[in-house]
Amino acid sequence: MRIGRYWDKAQEIDICDVSEDGSAFLWGECRWRRTKMSAEDLKQLRDKVVASGVGRGSKSTFLLCSKSGFTKDLEKRAKDEGVILWDAEKLDKLSGQTSRRQHEGISLKECSLSRWLVLVCCSW
Repeated sequence: MRIGRYWDKAQEIDICDVSEDGSAFLWGECRWRRTKMSAEDLKQLRDKVVASGVGRGSKSTFLLCSKSGFTKDLEKRAKDEGVILWDAEKLDKLSGQTSRRQHEGISLKECSLSRWLVLVCCSW
């Protein structure tokens, strides 16, 4: 799998991960705000993916990361539609030992959530 960002002249997507054979994509958006992510954020991500034209005909999985969590409506839709939701607490659990993250100088407070997530995915 190869993970990174996707961007073109029209849009930017925080996370784009593609399987080695190109048959599956993981698309993600990260928000480090005081407001919860909503179903509208999921719609916008899906719209960006369609507009990009990347991965047509491939399986797409969606991931939303949020400092402040998610609205009830989004949580329900995510459960029904298989969307992955990670809040700051979940990201900390996924990152492993806090001491290792601090040792490497990586902190959620010091860099963008999307950059941190890419570092975590590539490092662990």
